[in-house]
Amino acid sequence: MSVHKKERARSLDGALVWPYSSPDFVIRAGNRFVRLDIPDVDELSEIVALQEKEIGETASLEVTQAVFDANPDSFRVFRGITSCGTRACVAGFASFLFLNDDGVSELEAGTFVGRDPKLSSLSEPDVAPAATYAWALVARGFGSLAVKHAALSYRPDLYRGVPVWCTAASDAGAQLINAEGF
Repeated sequence: MSVHKKERARSLDGALVWPYSSPDFVIRAGNRFVRLDIPDVDELSEIVALQEKEIGETASLEVTQAVFDANPDSFRVFRGITSCGTRACVAGFASFLFLNDDGVSELEAGTFVGRDPKLSSLSEPDVAPAATYAWALVARGFGSLAVKHAALSYRPDLYRGVPVWCTAASDAGAQLINAEGF
């Protein structure tokens, strides 16, 4: 499995134009509609279960929780418009590891372990990372759209122009990576 690097992340110049945090902002994803959001901490188990179902063995709930605690901005969920009790269903998610120089060195040396990344390799919240590692994406049927909207939801003052690294854990992931220009 190879790791791919994209030199420039796609993001907007200046302030975000789309109201991603607004409950009225809806993304049409094929024949369904989803809304982009930052997950609640109690949704992490749902994210890990979805990840295991669609990707296979990945980071544990404990590791996912530790990454979320280190920087909640690492996750975006796509909520379906139909209701699942009191909130909309998680239809998919995107997760990113924002790496400091140590994390980049691990990637370059081939010692980076995506299933259990060192927290000391992650950049602090509100600090521009040295690189972004696309940790996981589950967005069956709207992967390319999910990547675009997730990327645009991040603060351009921190993430614009930051190199993006990724690796594919599935054939669908490899197709998406190639389609996105890595």
